[in-house]
Order: sequence, then structure tokens, then C-alpha cells
Amino acid sequence: ERIGRSISENINEDAWLAFEMSGYTIGSSTLHSHIRRLKPGELLIANKAKFSLARHHRYQPWDYAEKCPSKLRDELSEVTLAVFEKLVKNSHGRQIAVPISAGLDSRLVASALKHIGAKNVICFSYGQAGNFDATTGRTVAGQLGYPWHFILTNSNIITS
Repeated sequence: ERIGRSISENINEDAWLAFEMSGYTIGSSTLHSHIRRLKPGELLIANKAKFSLARHHRYQPWDYAEKCPSKLRDELSEVTLAVFEKLVKNSHGRQIAVPISAGLDSRLVASALKHIGAKNVICFSYGQAGNFDATTGRTVAGQLGYPWHFILTNSNIITS
């Protein structure tokens, strides 16, 4: 059988029903009965005219080694710093702008960059003048020695 037949001959009826009901197909199904989608962790291996599927990762939450909290903290720290070292390396000397607020995620980003010695970093906050996030962002950026900028936003809605 060839894929090139008319669409109506190759339609996957079950996938079509799922699509009509939900707006998407399920699993590896597509609307075309001879085409399937790769699932997360799958890869297609093509060797001449032969194709096969393989998995490069399988989520197995039941297969874990128990570790003490301090070892887990150390591993998290190593991975986190490696991510930011890669960010700085891939910036190729360009400036890195960090939107900073009172949230822990933005403070982690700025702090990690400082910890690894990133130099070309600026921080910024936005919103109404004097808002808590911006005030905290300014304080954190100052403590880290990074320049901080504020972008005032206006909550007035213009209607015609």
C-alpha cells in the first residue's frame, strides 16, 4: 500500500474521531493511517531501507538510589552551576539581561551568574513605581553588584 493515495483512503478513523472531539490525536496516532508520531524519548533509526524504533530514555521513578539530602543538594548545585556556565559560554560575551523580582527563580539566576563570575550582566524590573518585586529586585541586584534598571508600566487602559 502506498502513502500517496487520496487522503480520504488513508485517514485513521479513530484518530480523526479523537481530533474532532479534543482538537488533537492521541499517543503516536496521526490523521494519516500510515504515518505515526514519535513519542517523547523515542527515536527513529534508518539503516538503508530498514527502519526501527528505539528509546533513548525511559522514565522509571521506581528505579532510584536513595541518597542523603546533602549529596542531593551538592548534585543540584553542580547541575545548576553547569547550566549557567553553559549560558555564559553560549552568550559569547554578549550582555545577559536578567528580569529580577522578589521571586526565588529570578534571584537564583542572578546569584548563580554572580557565583560563577559572569561580568556582563544587568538586571531589570518593571511595573508600577515602588512595587514590592521591583524594590526587592533592586536590592538583590545591588547586593550582587549588578546594574539594575526599572521599566515603568502604566495600568491605564486606553479605549476609543
